[in-house]
Amino acid sequence: MWSYAGAAHVRFDPEMAVLGGAFTRLYDDLMEDREHIRFDVLFHGRGFNPGSELEALLASLYRTIDEKLGRSRDDPLFEIARRVHAWQIASTRQRSPEISNADVREITLGKGGWGVAALCALLRPAMSSADQDAAVRLGGLLQVFDDHYDRELDAADGIATTATRRLYTIRDLTSEAGAVRRELRAHFGPGRERRSSAMIFAMLVIVPILRMREAVGGGSRRHQMLNSSNSRRHFLRRTSPLDVRDR
Repeated sequence: MWSYAGAAHVRFDPEMAVLGGAFTRLYDDLMEDREHIRFDVLFHGRGFNPGSELEALLASLYRTIDEKLGRSRDDPLFEIARRVHAWQIASTRQRSPEISNADVREITLGKGGWGVAALCALLRPAMSSADQDAAVRLGGLLQVFDDHYDRELDAADGIATTATRRLYTIRDLTSEAGAVRRELRAHFGPGRERRSSAMIFAMLVIVPILRMREAVGGGSRRHQMLNSSNSRRHFLRRTSPLDVRDR
């Protein structure tokens, strides 16, 4: 969001960044269970009845963001959010071993791309189609990087990603990073893509480091990552009450 604000010359809102990031993280984790597909009522502006404390927290974050923005329902943000949800639903197919590589790639780019577009749209009322396209292009690449960060976890969970299927080599990622940088520069103007470019290449350099760590001593690291993942999922399914009313 900070990199988009610099490129698009809009004000960066730290509070909105925190709210958007908190909502995105919780929503993404809850969507790992197919029962949460019903979140579509939230994005269509219909009544949503939370089934747990964490769902209540998610709804509260959504209402807070909506009230703070104060936008009309025809603002592109709401259609973008519905697109994100559609791609999140499609991503549940990645648990099937029969999913094709083409579908894995399409879902990855769609989910990551529109997810980043939604966060950027929080800073830009009436976000243009061209800005949406630029954010989607950036977000797709960032999701591919994220797939590489989570490759061991996803492989252990039987989730097909661009990393577990090895759909992008390091050379491919480097080429894509350069292409996205050029596209952002062409859209926003020379120099205005610097924050995004710095983020892209900082994330890119992590990928070969992870692969080298796996080759040298991946066993212990994999064990730690799996334990971390299981702990987070245990929290999401815990039964102890979490009071989020009136907060």
